[in-house]
Amino acid sequence: EIRARQGEARAWLSRALALDGAVPPSCRARALVAAGRATAWHGDMRGAIALLEEAAELSQQLGDLEGVGRCLGFIGHGLLFTGNAERAAAVLDEAVDLARNTGEPHSLARAIYNSAFVAIEQGDFDRACELFEESAQIGRSEGTKLHEASCLVHLGYTLTLAGDYERAAALLDEGVALSTELGETTWTQVAFRYQGLLALLDGGEDLLLDLLRLGLLGSRLDKPEQVTLVEELEESIRDTI
Repeated sequence: EIRARQGEARAWLSRALALDGAVPPSCRARALVAAGRATAWHGDMRGAIALLEEAAELSQQLGDLEGVGRCLGFIGHGLLFTGNAERAAAVLDEAVDLARNTGEPHSLARAIYNSAFVAIEQGDFDRACELFEESAQIGRSEGTKLHEASCLVHLGYTLTLAGDYERAAALLDEGVALSTELGETTWTQVAFRYQGLLALLDGGEDLLLDLLRLGLLGSRLDKPEQVTLVEELEESIRDTI
C-alpha cells in the first residue's frame, strides 16, 4: 500500500484465492480483506466491495464480529467513493452498532471515525466534528495516539470545509505535531495537503505551495517523478489563482 504497488498485490492475492484444496476459512477471510483493500486502492471500488462483502459474510459465519466490523468500514468507504452515501451510511451505522454491542473500544473508535466521513459527504460538518471528537476521545483514553492524531487532522479538515479556518489551523497543527512525534510519515503527507487546502481557501498562496511541496516530496516516489509533480502542481495552482 505504501509503495502504491496495488497491481502486484492484486495479482498475488487473486492467485492465492483461486487455489484449489482445503483452505482454513479464517485464512480465506484475511485474504479476501487484503484483496479488497488492494482492489480499492487500485481504483476498482465495485470489485473491492464484492470481495469485502464475501469477507464480511465469512467472518460472520466464523463468529469474528471484529472482522465483520472492519469489513463494514471498508465497504462503507467504497460506497462513498462510488457516490452511494445513503447505503454507506446504513453500512457504517451497522458497524457502529456492532462495535457498541461488543464493547471493544478500538473497534468502536474505528467505526465512529469511519461514520464521520458520511456526515462530511452529506455536508453535516457539525455531526462530523462530533463523531471525530468522540473517536479521538476513545483513542486518547486507550492510548492509541496515532488514531487520535488522525482524528485531529480530520477535525481540522472538516472545519476547513465548514469555513472555521482559525480552529481548523490549530487542529491541523496539533495533528501534524502528534504524527511527527510518533514518527508517522505516510498520513502526515495527507495532513500537509489539508493544510494546503486551508491556505488556498484562506488566501495564502505561498504557504499553499510550500505545504503541497512537503506533501509530495514526503511521498515514496523517485526523485525525477517528485520534481515533475511539483513543477506541474505549481503551474496549475498559479494558473488557477
